[in-house]
Amino acid sequence: MIHFVDGPAEGIELDLRRAPLFLRVVRESVCNNKCADGDCTPWDALDQLEDVPRPTEQLFCYRLTAAPMRGMIDYRSGPKGGARRGHPFIHASYAIVGDAPPEGVMRENHRWRLWVTEATIKVWPTLPQDLREYFTAKVRKFAEGEVNRG
Repeated sequence: MIHFVDGPAEGIELDLRRAPLFLRVVRESVCNNKCADGDCTPWDALDQLEDVPRPTEQLFCYRLTAAPMRGMIDYRSGPKGGARRGHPFIHASYAIVGDAPPEGVMRENHRWRLWVTEATIKVWPTLPQDLREYFTAKVRKFAEGEVNRG
């Protein structure tokens, strides 16, 4: 689970497949009658590389606070040991970014990626050691051909 420690998404938890250093979090601002529990402002995050915000979504910029933990929930379906199943998970915490990019930057993927690159260079020396090691290992694996976008 991804947990947000402050800002507009404080207390919200999302089940995401990636935990990038910077994450665009969105809140639907228009009720589209698809909300099962009557809550017309559902939260989501643009964690996948191809994700784009809808025009009706508000955007917020968050930053990873520590290296995420990955795991697998292994279980059996059914009451008497049915089929074996698994569900990968990521556990991570995010904090709001005080100097977030303008909305126009967060709405366009190519501009967002450029901002993330520049922001990563700026914050890299101040990141906790475990977070630097986590991303250094990911870059090393990518360079060695173990392409994993997660």
